[in-house]
Amino acid sequence: MKHLFSILSLLSLALTVNAQNTLHLTVRYRNTNAPIKNATIFLSANKKLLQTLTTNQFGETETIVAVGKYATLIVAMGMDSIKNNNIEVTHKSTRVVLLMDAQKYIPVSINTPKPIYEKDTKKIGLKKLESVKFKRGVYSSKGKSGIAVLGARAETKTYVVDGVDISSKEKKASIKPEVLETKFVSTDDAKYAAPMMEMDVVSSAATTSFAPIATKAGTLTTGEVNDFTKWHLYEEVTRDELSKYLESWQFYMDRRYCMQAINQYGKPVVNAKAQLLQDGKIIWQGQTDNTGKAELWAGIHEKEFNKPCTIQLSYGGEVYNYLQPILFEDGINYFQLAVPCSYSNDVDIAFIVDATGSMGDEIQYLKSELNDILGRAQSVNKNLKFNTAAVFYQDMTDAYVTIKSDFSADIASTKSFIDTKFAGGGGDFPEAVDEALTVAVHELNWHENARTKILFLVLDAPPHADAATQKRFYEVVEAAAEKGIRIIPVTASGINKNVEYIMRSVALATNGTYTFLTNHSGVGGAHIEPSTDSYKVEKMNDLLIRLITQFTYIPECEAENMPIAVKSDSIAIEKINNENPFSEWNVTSRINIYPNPNEGQFFVEIPKGCTELLITDIAGKVMKRIICADNTKVEVDITSFPSGVYFVRVLDKDKWLSGKVVKG
Repeated sequence: MKHLFSILSLLSLALTVNAQNTLHLTVRYRNTNAPIKNATIFLSANKKLLQTLTTNQFGETETIVAVGKYATLIVAMGMDSIKNNNIEVTHKSTRVVLLMDAQKYIPVSINTPKPIYEKDTKKIGLKKLESVKFKRGVYSSKGKSGIAVLGARAETKTYVVDGVDISSKEKKASIKPEVLETKFVSTDDAKYAAPMMEMDVVSSAATTSFAPIATKAGTLTTGEVNDFTKWHLYEEVTRDELSKYLESWQFYMDRRYCMQAINQYGKPVVNAKAQLLQDGKIIWQGQTDNTGKAELWAGIHEKEFNKPCTIQLSYGGEVYNYLQPILFEDGINYFQLAVPCSYSNDVDIAFIVDATGSMGDEIQYLKSELNDILGRAQSVNKNLKFNTAAVFYQDMTDAYVTIKSDFSADIASTKSFIDTKFAGGGGDFPEAVDEALTVAVHELNWHENARTKILFLVLDAPPHADAATQKRFYEVVEAAAEKGIRIIPVTASGINKNVEYIMRSVALATNGTYTFLTNHSGVGGAHIEPSTDSYKVEKMNDLLIRLITQFTYIPECEAENMPIAVKSDSIAIEKINNENPFSEWNVTSRINIYPNPNEGQFFVEIPKGCTELLITDIAGKVMKRIICADNTKVEVDITSFPSGVYFVRVLDKDKWLSGKVVKG
């Protein structure tokens, strides 16, 4: 009987533990959806107080509770207290958003010696003010482009009326009285409020509204970290600032199989379906890109994976097998197919844009840049047909989660859709990134045989980190890779190293590249430096157009009936250069490459002491590595590569030298 009692006690304890769940509470201001920090939450059950909780700067808090019904009483400075008696916890993770209303503000005269609620922001009191309500819109500030009047997670204390900065006493005195019929009113936590909101002021005098920010393309500055340009992928992940996120997000990018398909004329085979199999089971899928390459990953979410794999390639109704492929560190797996050149002129370009409040400091500029990129895209190649789409997203409790404009050959319709979107909502740091990706990958009508599919993901926050969201996130990234959709993140101000780690992993998994906004433009909040040795600063519109060019370029296939071996050596290097005028590195006079053009075999003369030579494609992706030792002349063989333009990079002590070579 004693043992039975012990067993029952242990069983009871186990059931109690299993019944415990996470209750996640978010408190927001109803009018603007802004988070309310330092709100006090009294959590009770059966009229008995259980816990007292306090929200963080994102208005969030969480606790472990058992299954059951709960009540809350919430108290916050400047807000009316609220009660909620209908919180029911039935799942392992329950999320509840609670909305509070502001207490009525007392109108303040411009001559009031001490404005009320001065803790975090200046308040400009105006005469005859009766009430204020918030709507979506755009503001300028400080008479200077790039700083929003309200910026989530920003510290701005600047206010503008009709384009005039009224933050300082000197400027206030010079403003005409009729302009002072507008007033900014906020809670103590206004600096965390959703930005890009238009103030509709009800007054006994005429209403004055805020002027939109005047923006132009070419303002934002960006950089690129393309981890495919390194022989050892993702080297920076071993550094402390990125490696700590390996365990939480589990992108293990060290088991890469790179394969490339060419036809009998040495041209890339595009849109062949590539599958990586282990014991006959598909573990990763991709499509060959404009260079004929596909990236396949073994055990991408498994810490330990050491099993033999095979590669299967499908094209034109035929199936080709590579039974013992090698990992990228040992080389590239080549397929040569007896098929004609066949390339679609369709190019699909979609944008996903985070439209939550924290994007308010940069979104108007981003819209100008995106519109410029859409307008310039056709100039990349006038023979191509560009189809464009866009998805804007916020979070689960905002005005919308996702909203889309499907692919259209009418670029003007996509530009019009982008123009009508503003930032708002949000609150907590993570946003509905997985939902936006799901809509973009599965609901947009991508052209199956498009030569290039690019998805620019513009954001400043990660997806939510719970297990269910992570699973959906992994699945949609894998689906993008399977469809041949390159995801190119464009990270904005406010990201942390966690976001950088996730986005660089996503770029690698989908054959994309990682890009980020920089501080050089002076627009928006602070931008973190990427974890890399160096990067080049470019204007955002120029960088994205360069990427579109690199990812759509395919060399002409003018000699289909002539095998490579009997082609003339008289191919003019100027002609091929004109086909592809975009090169990431300048040619230096310290590298002599000959013969050039060639059939794939050539020599490179290099300075003494160079340690490493890399051959890259037009996008900078490393395809071959040679250790130079003490040689001053290196023989290179790229006969298995498709014809086209390649770059030779030589590491000379602490700097890279580069040259261009043309394979005919």
